[in-house]
Amino acid sequence: MRRFVFTLLLICLATPAWAEQPLIFRDEIRGVREFELLEFFKRNQRYDPRNPYKIAAVDLNNDGVEEWLFQEITSPACLSNADCRFAVGGLSEGKVALLGEMRGGKIGVADEKLYGARKLLVYNKKNDDFAYQTYVWTPTEWAFRPE
Repeated sequence: MRRFVFTLLLICLATPAWAEQPLIFRDEIRGVREFELLEFFKRNQRYDPRNPYKIAAVDLNNDGVEEWLFQEITSPACLSNADCRFAVGGLSEGKVALLGEMRGGKIGVADEKLYGARKLLVYNKKNDDFAYQTYVWTPTEWAFRPE
C-alpha cells in the first residue's frame, strides 16, 4: 500500500501544473447572447448558415462573463484534416465582439494564463492528436494570436 501511495505521489509531482479545461460543445445555441453571437458571425461572414456548427461557453478570464468558442464544420473533411474554422466570441461594452480566429480539428483551454486570459490549445495536425498551436490573449490587438 505504501508503495502505491508513493508511486501515486511521484506521478502527481511529475504532472504539469496546468491542464486543459473540459469543454462541452453543443450543436445548438442557448440564450439570447448566443443568438446574437451567431447573427454577428453570419453578418461578418465568419459563419455560413448552411453549415453545421458547435459552440461552447467558457469564462476565459474569470470575470464572471462567458466567452464562446465556435467551430464551423464546413465539411466532414475539415474534421478529419484538422482544418475547421474556429472563432472566439465575447462581449465588449455589452455587444458581441470577435476575439480571435484559428483553424484546427479541436480546441482546448489551458489553466495557464497570459494577460489574465487562459491560453487556447488548437489541435491542427491531422495525424498527431497531441500536437497543438497555443493561442494567447494579446491586449494590444485585443485578440487571441499564436504564441
